[in-house]
Amino acid sequence: MAKWFLEEEFSDKARQLRDSFVTGRLAISVPSLVFYETLNALWHSGLFREEELILAARALSKYGFDVWEPKGKTYEQSAILSSKYDISALMHPMWC
Repeated sequence: MAKWFLEEEFSDKARQLRDSFVTGRLAISVPSLVFYETLNALWHSGLFREEELILAARALSKYGFDVWEPKGKTYEQSAILSSKYDISALMHPMWC
């Protein structure tokens, strides 16, 4: 979701997905941690000050995503994939 707010490679594709969601052509289901991770990515981009992060947080909260809590086997599978591919737990497709 950070690509919705940042201008970088594939941001245009991310915004197309966002637009499809907003118009009801696409459903998006996200783990609850995605909001924190998105704001973290925006902060670490160096382009967002506190005021802008607050606006981004408000925008994200208004989208009305189907939010789910990861638990049990989801955490186990996340650990396996993260270890196997040497990536953050929130970088693999399970969280997208």
